[in-house]
Amino acid sequence: MDETLKFVYILILFVSLCLVVADGVKNINSYYSHSHFVAYLIHKL
Repeated sequence: MDETLKFVYILILFVSLCLVVADGVKNINSYYSHSHFVAYLIHKL
């Protein structure tokens, strides 16, 4: 049961992170082109 709770907690954190990232991408797209953002991500990696 403890493992299940841990999994659910991680899942909630992951979904929250995805929502934050998606919102950030929308904000970035209003300033830069999508390709510029992709190039930025690749540069970060």
